[in-house]
Amino acid sequence: MKRTILILAALLLLLATALPAAAAEIDGETKSAAIELPPLPDIDINSWEFLYAGPHCGVGRYHPHVRSVDGQYMDERCADAADDFLKAARAQGFEVYICSSYRNWEYTIFWYEEAMRKYGEYDYEYCHCLPGSSYEAAKHVFAAGCSEHSTGLAFDITDEAYYWADVNYSNIHDETVAGTPVCQWMDEHCTEYGFIVRYPENKKEVYGMACYPGHYRYVGREAAEYITENGLCFEEFLALYGKTIAGVNYVNEYVVREA
Repeated sequence: MKRTILILAALLLLLATALPAAAAEIDGETKSAAIELPPLPDIDINSWEFLYAGPHCGVGRYHPHVRSVDGQYMDERCADAADDFLKAARAQGFEVYICSSYRNWEYTIFWYEEAMRKYGEYDYEYCHCLPGSSYEAAKHVFAAGCSEHSTGLAFDITDEAYYWADVNYSNIHDETVAGTPVCQWMDEHCTEYGFIVRYPENKKEVYGMACYPGHYRYVGREAAEYITENGLCFEEFLALYGKTIAGVNYVNEYVVREA
């Protein structure tokens, strides 16, 4: 009897030591070791630079004080940084223009309703969208107040001097900007002006809907450098400070070193 118990105990010990190693080999999906990060920047995570908007969490009718930058509007507190960023790109010989920046509540409501008509079902007799239309629209566009453009802290670029932002925006954005030299240069230098590449392709499972090329979000230089140097996306950065998005914390695989 004692021998049987000893054999079982030995088998359990072997399993306990083997499972973590085996788990780490499953297509990299399960990590047996946490990722260690440098000490966090000493910032106020509740400051205006870190206002969050995304598929599951909006800013409602938020309306920052805005200022014109390149014919578009941005939160006046980051307007100089955005202007300097664009001028620096042009100084390198690139043609670059803002094709989308701040969008107020009414504007985003209009485009979401248009998406409901386009992707959902519309009852033309009674002039209203049928149930399920909002769900279908949400697969393609952000609901009102949920786009980063509602914060006034983000902008998208185009390399076309003449465009109809309200009509041809998606064609400009997807077909013209992605992978161009100007987009690559701005991706590499955005942190110098306090911006991040908001939707890196390798983080789609974290931020959900988006992944726009040429979309830059202001977070301040210190935070931008930390996010970029450590391969994080905005949601992961917020989670390191204990902030959750729709009740989900994306920080479980990270350990921050003490200063």
